[in-house]
Amino acid sequence: MRKIIKKLFSKTNNKKLEIYKGKLDHVSKLFGFIVIENRKDDIKVLNRNLNGAFHGDIVEIKKVKDLGIVTKIIQRNKEEFVGKIIKDNLVSLDGKRMHNDIFLPSIESRSKAIIGDKVIVKITKWPKKNLNAEGYVKKILGKSGEHQAEMNSIIFEFDLPQAFPQKVIEECNLFKEQIESQEIKKRKDFRKILTFTIDPENAKDYDDALSIRKLPNNNYEVGVHIADASYYVKEDSEIDKEAYKRGNSIYLVDRTIPMLPEILSNKLCSLRPDEESLTVSAVFEINLKGEILNSWIGESIIFSNKRFVYEEAQKNIDNQKGEYFEELTILNNISKALRKKRFEKGSIYFSSSDFYIKLDEEGNPINITKKKEIETNNLIEEFMLLANKEVANKIFKKGSENKKLPYIYRIHDKPDIEKLRELSKFLKVFGYKFNPDSKKLPKLFNALAKDFKGKPEFSIIQYFAIRSMAKAVYSQECSIHFGLGFEHYTHFTSPIRRYSDLEAHRLLKIYIDNNERTIPKKDYKKITEHISMTERSAIEAERASIKYKQVLYMQSLQGKTLEGMISYISERALFIEILKSGCEGIVPFADIEGDYYILDKENFWAIGKKKKKKFRIGDKLKVEVTDCDIDKKQIRFKMIK
Repeated sequence: MRKIIKKLFSKTNNKKLEIYKGKLDHVSKLFGFIVIENRKDDIKVLNRNLNGAFHGDIVEIKKVKDLGIVTKIIQRNKEEFVGKIIKDNLVSLDGKRMHNDIFLPSIESRSKAIIGDKVIVKITKWPKKNLNAEGYVKKILGKSGEHQAEMNSIIFEFDLPQAFPQKVIEECNLFKEQIESQEIKKRKDFRKILTFTIDPENAKDYDDALSIRKLPNNNYEVGVHIADASYYVKEDSEIDKEAYKRGNSIYLVDRTIPMLPEILSNKLCSLRPDEESLTVSAVFEINLKGEILNSWIGESIIFSNKRFVYEEAQKNIDNQKGEYFEELTILNNISKALRKKRFEKGSIYFSSSDFYIKLDEEGNPINITKKKEIETNNLIEEFMLLANKEVANKIFKKGSENKKLPYIYRIHDKPDIEKLRELSKFLKVFGYKFNPDSKKLPKLFNALAKDFKGKPEFSIIQYFAIRSMAKAVYSQECSIHFGLGFEHYTHFTSPIRRYSDLEAHRLLKIYIDNNERTIPKKDYKKITEHISMTERSAIEAERASIKYKQVLYMQSLQGKTLEGMISYISERALFIEILKSGCEGIVPFADIEGDYYILDKENFWAIGKKKKKKFRIGDKLKVEVTDCDIDKKQIRFKMIK
């Protein structure tokens, strides 16, 4: 497969012309870029030279001066698309990178769709040069702008799974709710030790719990207990095949598309209060300084005494009263010590930039607010990080002592020096010095976060800092996790919603039992590549659903003056982030009267040709919503003087 990809994304030697093969990123109505593997700069192609290529297609191009011309379509990305009927015989495709209309050549090809309907259209005839492709309406999703039609469009656009196959349901019907006594005898019993979960208020599956008890030596035993989904989901079962295909659960604004059926995700594998549950645990003897004195990893059984939500647990800690406030306080103090040590050893601080979208009964957004980061969020995070790290360390050490053992690691490479240099240039706009050649990059990143925390431009600074780094991925090869500052790391704590963790549990059990002969003959490289891909797809779909709701919300604020900040500048427009809601839209330079603006890429600003007025990233300004395009998920503003 790798050889095929290299061949597709390679340069062909030609004395007269430079011929390349790459993937089309169709960024605007005017042009796109051809992304070529192992080439630093993408090649720009004007719309008139795309010659029928669609976003995502793999194409061959010839380079003439600084521009490319598509000469051949090597591989189509897909042949079915979501769009809206804009004329009796024309479908405008959804998505900000889809700039093609599909012609419906006959009454039959339109089915019963009418103007304004959101549809799935299938291509029957690809375009020659820059004419429209032809197709037919395969399915009518509903009226454009309606909640269900738009959400179903996102589900189709990203090819997200929906109902579970009948074979999966039939397997689920065979499960027994009662845990067999023979299975209990095999496991370490934590049922008499205080155990609880802490989750968001709207959580339906609880895949991790904490237990705590004081030891005679005044240290504490803290257990991180993870739902044992691998006990129920057997290798090569229909449930397992479907879970692998999905790769992970997907969290859209208004719904969850689970990796496992509800009987598993919300019942048998969920650590529900007042119930016994099978778990895989990482248990630590630890003191209040966050020093780990001993650890144990293995199969277990627990009884959950309480289900906390983050805010309730925080209230008990703050007020020093309420259910289990003493135990919560101890855990919180230990987590603070762990967090302090982690940053001292090289972890990089990232603040949550998530927003909460409140919906009414019809699915319409009625408010968007920034999620507050509270101590109990960090409490859970620290113990999950600790468990993930400890499991990875144990497996790596075991593999080093014997032979190399397969496992599912989570890795995060060091940043590329060129990207760091770009970040350094960008930070100069804010008068900030950042040495891209430093050998103490984590400290520099943390100093950056500290200096800008609380300032309006913090989200932009953090965004560009994260963009300078490599992407975290799954790998069968153990490598560093740069962002966390860990030598070895895995995902072990969410087997209900991540296939990586489910597979990690299976292998962990084999190694705990010293039963390496039973390691399945699997292509773990293929598995890690697949689940990395499904993770990226899920993130993109989640962002699309958020963007849709943001556009809908901004539509309700048309005519109102809003405070925003310039988050990015392109050749054609200012990108504005609304401070209160995080919604982003554009102010086209063509809409700013009185001057013609030129982008200065070196200084990250736009400057007026006549009046020399400058717009810089981070500048605050007041705007008004002028247009909201639901189909393209784009917001347009005008500046208020």
